[in-house]
Amino acid sequence: MSRNREFSTHKFQHTFTLLQQLLAEAYKHERAGHRHRNSEGAIRLLFPEFYGSSNNDKRIGVEIFTYCLGGGGRSYVFNNIDAAVQEVHKWLRQMAEL
Repeated sequence: MSRNREFSTHKFQHTFTLLQQLLAEAYKHERAGHRHRNSEGAIRLLFPEFYGSSNNDKRIGVEIFTYCLGGGGRSYVFNNIDAAVQEVHKWLRQMAEL
């Protein structure tokens, strides 16, 4: 296991659940607008290298794969979960403006 235990903290688990809820809300909004038929997506956690690495303070990254959100491709990679949550909030704001 990684020496970085960020993923096992209550804060991380709470933020991960929030990210899932925000994405579910975004997909619901997107499907209601009938803009996309395919709503396949995934959240992937990117654990930092820990074997032979002296950088144990690096945070867990997040990749969001989505066919219909974001507008700039299908795969979005973030350095940490907080950045992913901020971006999904931005996507929701943009969708509300449409």
